[in-house]
Amino acid sequence: MDRAGELVLEALVPGRFTEQEEKKQLHLWAVVVSLNAGKALAAYDAVRHACNLQPYSVAIWNLFNQVVNKAGNQKKHYKFVLRLLLRHPDSVPCMILIGHHCQMSGSTKMALAEYIR
Repeated sequence: MDRAGELVLEALVPGRFTEQEEKKQLHLWAVVVSLNAGKALAAYDAVRHACNLQPYSVAIWNLFNQVVNKAGNQKKHYKFVLRLLLRHPDSVPCMILIGHHCQMSGSTKMALAEYIR
């Protein structure tokens, strides 16, 4: 599995692929390979990049949640999602994640505001 990860990361070198769709697919492969290899922090970095590329994709955000559950970066991921929500205020997956975080933190009014926004 390590060799597969090396190949994917080598392919992500700037200038290798010019097609945006190919880059998106490679970033997703990097997430999957890192998760399967047990490298949760590498998967976290790769999935953050994938979320930046596709902030409206529910599938990408589901993958993000799986990685966060394995990596355990709860505080770090909240700040990342909040910054992304500021850049993309109409991203429904970001709104839901921020709402969930507010609910878990005890801020029911803030959570409700995010859910109905």
